Amino acid sequence: MEYQEFVEQVKQKVEERAEAGSKVNVSRILKNNLEPVDGLTILHRGENVARAIWLNPLYQKYEYGVPVERIAEEILEYHKKERQEGICDLSFYTDFSKVQDHIACKLIHYGMNRALLEEVPHRAFLDLAVVYYYRVEDDRFGNASILVKNDHMRIWHTDPETLHALAMRNTPRLLPYELTDILELIRQISEADLGMLQQELPMYVLTNTEKSFGASAILFPAILQAVRARLQSDYYVLPSSIHECIIIPSDEQLDPEALHEMVKEINEEHVAPEELLGDSVYRYSQKKQRLEIVYSAEQ
Repeated sequence: MEYQEFVEQVKQKVEERAEAGSKVNVSRILKNNLEPVDGLTILHRGENVARAIWLNPLYQKYEYGVPVERIAEEILEYHKKERQEGICDLSFYTDFSKVQDHIACKLIHYGMNRALLEEVPHRAFLDLAVVYYYRVEDDRFGNASILVKNDHMRIWHTDPETLHALAMRNTPRLLPYELTDILELIRQISEADLGMLQQELPMYVLTNTEKSFGASAILFPAILQAVRARLQSDYYVLPSSIHECIIIPSDEQLDPEALHEMVKEINEEHVAPEELLGDSVYRYSQKKQRLEIVYSAEQ
């Protein structure tokens, strides 16, 4: 059975077994850096939100011999468990006055997300793109977020300029930045003896207090200047993921191409594809008071 036929059959089987009055949908969803995926949702009467269940990996289970009927049962079992843990009411999301103070921004790679960027308001920044999201402040969903799309903007009767201004105001307030020496970070995570660790280059991690979408800190001139003041030096910025950047004080002996190879290796070995931000190397100059590309991944 081809994949598209599998999707249709799974949808049909779920509809047959779902609670009366439920609405089953399958939508093609674009995710950061990844190929489109199909998400199946089940909405019950009076509900306005449901967690999507990805069908692409379930097709692999089918290819390994799991019947479509069993896959549909697993979907319904998972959905039932999710509903028992609580349903998030997002009816307020259509009211811009209720969401505007919780709109923040994050950075994604521009070139790897051209199709996604057609669906969302955005702004170019170096070889990256600034996009916007709503922070779901509900402990049941952790650091959940809703990516702001063009359709949301139309419902809110707003524009990209307004969203950008709100996000630039809200993000530092909601998510203050953190700059931590990488050895101290290792100690916090592993309780390692710092005396046993050696560091060839002084390195710092720039993120935010939630360690979520923290690479966006490089968007803010005040943060860039604060980092410069602490280091007492210009510095390189390596985009280690959408959640953080590595900061390395400038040194004339440092080769941007070698730094590019370093961040590329880190990305390939340690960063999930959907969290990749890029392989370019940036540098902050006190004289220019801005961030600029010193080695592009395309080079």
